[in-house]
Amino acid sequence: MGLLMLSAGDVSLFVEQDVFVRALMYWRRAASQGYSAAQVKLGDYHYYGLGTPVDYEMAATHYRLASEQQHNAQAMFNLGYMHEQGLGMQQVGQFRGIEFDLSLFYYFINKDRDMVLCTHVHVTAL
Repeated sequence: MGLLMLSAGDVSLFVEQDVFVRALMYWRRAASQGYSAAQVKLGDYHYYGLGTPVDYEMAATHYRLASEQQHNAQAMFNLGYMHEQGLGMQQVGQFRGIEFDLSLFYYFINKDRDMVLCTHVHVTAL
């Protein structure tokens, strides 16, 4: 009976917030080992408040680490968006598109097809 209720979604083994807290812990461990996608995920968790309160400054810090240390195009794009919106940092008018330009550059190096479409749309909007 318990398994039936579990598979039907009537009950849950974990509270949803607990799952995010545990995932945040594992992303931190992966990021500390130099995995750039995990560094971006940490930024996402702080940006959206998953397992932690919303903290745009901490999100920007994680994105900046991934972009500066590992040249992660998604992190550069996210930083550009945060600059554009003035989230977690002061809005910088004339320089706000530099992260978008860098993420487009790294697309051509890494051939990340999903990133170039998003980046191109935002760069042309600037």
